[in-house]
Amino acid sequence: MDAFGFGAALRGVAKVYFISARRSGRTTALVESLKDGDKVICRSHMEGNSIKDLCKRRGVEIEICAVNPAEWANIYQVPPAKRRMVFDHTWVEEFYLQQIEDMGKFFERVQQERSGSGEQFETAVKISDIRYPELQETQGMSLLGRTIQWASKFWWH
Repeated sequence: MDAFGFGAALRGVAKVYFISARRSGRTTALVESLKDGDKVICRSHMEGNSIKDLCKRRGVEIEICAVNPAEWANIYQVPPAKRRMVFDHTWVEEFYLQQIEDMGKFFERVQQERSGSGEQFETAVKISDIRYPELQETQGMSLLGRTIQWASKFWWH
C-alpha cells in the first residue's frame, strides 16, 4: 500500500488539472490537426463518432477506434493508421488516472507477496485517530489519501 499517500495526491492533482483544462480548446485543436487517413484512439465509439463528425464537416476522413484505457495493451491489436495514430485527450486523461491506480496496486501486491506471514504494514495514522467518520471508511490509506478521497466527493461528483 502507498502509506505515504503519493498515489492519492497524484490522482487529486491530475483531476484538478483535467478539470481546469476543460473548455480550453483541446478537442478543437485535435480536430484541426487531423488529416485524411489519421486514426484517433478514443474511450468509446460515441466519443470517436463525435470527433469523426467534426472532421467530416472539415472535409477530412479519419478512422476512430475505441480502446479501454485500462486495457491499453489492446492498442497493439488495432491495425496501423494509414497516416498517423493519435489519442483523444479524454483517453489520455483516463489512461494517466488508471496508471496511477495501477502503481498503487503494484505496491500493495509486492508488499503482500514479499512480507513475512502475518505481517501487516502499519500506516502512520491509525484510523481510530481520525475525527471524521467519512474518512474512517477508507481503511488502509494514509491520512492524506483519505482526506483527498473524502474531499473529492465534494469537488468532482
